[in-house]
Amino acid sequence: MAASILVGDGRSLTVSSHLCQLIETLDRLGPQPCLGSLLDLLERSPLTLEDVRPWVRPNPRRFSRARVIRREAYELRVMTWLPGQSGDPHDRGTSVEAMHVLAGTATQRTYQLARDGYLDPCLHLDLPAGSITGFHDAGIHSIDNRDEQMLVTLHVYAPPLNHFRRFKVRPQRAAPASASVCVIGGGYSGVITAVQLLREARRARRPLTVHLVEREGRLGEGAAYGTQDANHRLNVPARNMSAFADEPDHFLEWLQSQGLEALPSTYALRLHYGRYIRDILDAELSQSRWRDHDLVIHLDEARRVESCSPRGWQVHLARQDSISADAVVLATGHRPPGDPLQHRWHGSRQRWIGNPWRPYVVTDIEPHEPVAVVGTGLSAIDIALSLCDQALPQRTAPVWLLSRRGWLCGAHASNPLPPLDLGDAVSELLADPSLSTSRLLRWFRTLLRREDCRDWRQAIDGLRPFTNRIWAALPQPQRARWLRHLRPHWEVHRHRMAPEIAARIDQLIAAGLLRILPCRLDSASATDQGVALTLRETRGERRERQLELGWVINCTGPAPIDRLSVDPLLDSLLRSGALQVDSLGLGLASTPDGRVLDAAGSIQNDLLVVGTLHKPLAWESTAVPELRQQAAVVARIAASVLSETILSETISPGEA
Repeated sequence: MAASILVGDGRSLTVSSHLCQLIETLDRLGPQPCLGSLLDLLERSPLTLEDVRPWVRPNPRRFSRARVIRREAYELRVMTWLPGQSGDPHDRGTSVEAMHVLAGTATQRTYQLARDGYLDPCLHLDLPAGSITGFHDAGIHSIDNRDEQMLVTLHVYAPPLNHFRRFKVRPQRAAPASASVCVIGGGYSGVITAVQLLREARRARRPLTVHLVEREGRLGEGAAYGTQDANHRLNVPARNMSAFADEPDHFLEWLQSQGLEALPSTYALRLHYGRYIRDILDAELSQSRWRDHDLVIHLDEARRVESCSPRGWQVHLARQDSISADAVVLATGHRPPGDPLQHRWHGSRQRWIGNPWRPYVVTDIEPHEPVAVVGTGLSAIDIALSLCDQALPQRTAPVWLLSRRGWLCGAHASNPLPPLDLGDAVSELLADPSLSTSRLLRWFRTLLRREDCRDWRQAIDGLRPFTNRIWAALPQPQRARWLRHLRPHWEVHRHRMAPEIAARIDQLIAAGLLRILPCRLDSASATDQGVALTLRETRGERRERQLELGWVINCTGPAPIDRLSVDPLLDSLLRSGALQVDSLGLGLASTPDGRVLDAAGSIQNDLLVVGTLHKPLAWESTAVPELRQQAAVVARIAASVLSETILSETISPGEA
């Protein structure tokens, strides 16, 4: 027997009478249902597999997570696991969870988090159909289907599972490696800095412990390489992606060792690059075995950093004990995107996805629901591919890519031509004492007219080694002008899609599934069921129009650093006078070799920066060639702090 449940805005969901009764009882539990109440409710419910049959969605690629209903106080999901499928080990954030096994046998595994950031299995428990269990602690677990039949589980999360951390199980037992430099951030920049610190300590035969702090559950991935989607590829060929400048084939050789496609021109999967960085860390751990060297992993959030007297720092974490360190390296990576509709969004936020980089970001989106992606950069391309290529059944509703100019990133050439040799031309440009954005634009146009330039990519690639020098030579007002007027032109040509990705995007556009719309966003009116997005086109008649959407996804890129209220770590340092923010909102004031300037402009040899926060002086601080060099230089400075030998006199700014 079927029944209807109101899901908001006067709309209803048709469900079985048993499921209807369960939802109505959940609604009566109030705004903060406890685990005991959820377990009692599931034990009393006569719910069977047939009651959730519409949400049983076997997926041969990965177990499925279908949402039945979401309220402010709770959400109800059905998960389907084919034989052999398993979920990532994860915690539950701030939610409690009750689980009912409706079909098959669930193998529940629990883990202990080791100090190197891996999980060690503790025990496993087989839960046959009919089993009901719950979790309300900070423990880490996973569910596997080791049975020969399909597994179906019902999950109640209270409140809804908005954020949780995924972890990695130790691939094999490894001897732990020993602490006075704290690296905050465990993405590419942080991991490679930690590795370089340990290498430097071994070379110099200095005792050293490195603390690596990462608030997510997996190291080496960050926002760039945390995706598990096989549609997402690097936008740089493998030959240019080694983590070490002095070992240019390092990544290529790693791909070959894994039995993966491994040509110098290969655009590898980004999930493979995340594995590569983690393997580098593991290899370093296995070599740092003397008693005077150690690496300690803290999967936690650094909330506050305080300067100690007479020297050193105290790093305060959200959940674990504080860390004492002689030097601190800030390698926090990209900040979450800003909100382009913050004060113009009216109604429910259920259909707004503010951070496109979090796990499982598109799994709740149905193929028949139209989606607007705000932004047309590489993140937007990744989201579009996930929406169009992961859906089972195939997507039928369009995906709109919205930006003011409507420009998609360019594509790498399948058969690239060699970059222009621009050493002399750049030297001539930088000799101009009145360098400006206008002068820079005219100069670049002359490059495109050169006889040896047969493709615009040759000019962009020829500029690549000199970008930071040109950026540093621009006066601050001209940098601001460049950001306002020329940055979009540069970004779409500099950050390009892999050829195979560009071909797939062209197919989706031709099929009408992907639609590009140049526009300005005016406002959004939303319910729990959908979003009416009002915008004004920026080409042609510039008319106002409205899109009726199922979801809106924010891919506008990282927020500027001038809004520190969302970053308690940097805010604590700013309030104490330990740093100053760049006037353009790009990052922190620092020296070319990465030493942070305090509020008075003094150089701090024991507070250093790697990565995007270094962008005020090094524009290319998001690319592997620059990041690996920054990590190596900063590691040398940080390691020297421990022996009271500051390298300011022996490392020239040019080495950064």
